[in-house]
Amino acid sequence: MKTNILILLFLSIFAFGCSSDDSKSNSGSDSGSDNEYSYLGDNFQIERAEYLVADGDLYLFFQGSGVANYIQVIFADVTEIPVGSFTYNNLRYSPSYNPQTNFWSGAITTEINPLGYLLTDGSLSIAQSETGYDINFNVTDSQGTAIGRYNGQIVPR
Repeated sequence: MKTNILILLFLSIFAFGCSSDDSKSNSGSDSGSDNEYSYLGDNFQIERAEYLVADGDLYLFFQGSGVANYIQVIFADVTEIPVGSFTYNNLRYSPSYNPQTNFWSGAITTEINPLGYLLTDGSLSIAQSETGYDINFNVTDSQGTAIGRYNGQIVPR
């Protein structure tokens, strides 16, 4: 009997102990319904966006709900968040690559494949907005296409 009461008490604390504000991010994201992407039939809220500059390249990360769900886009030879329309071009060392109109790599990462699937195609637009940045993306990997939007701050990683 004591065991059943303890189990019931534990389950009650576990079920009601997490408040709704636990899922909100303090990273500057609007966390609104516009901040989401769809991939392989599933929808993911974008909880935050981050950037990282490494070796002269800029990495953008759109962190979805869950542990390993995110979209990553890499701009070659860019050290600040660019503004404009960009298309995928994996030939970063080719004369056809233009850092002002192209991104060269990235990945779509899922909980099923935390190492990610490399991008094979895509486009995105980045505009500055009152709340930070307004970003629309349509990127493809070998498994499918992720289509999404993010409006909010992009914080350093």
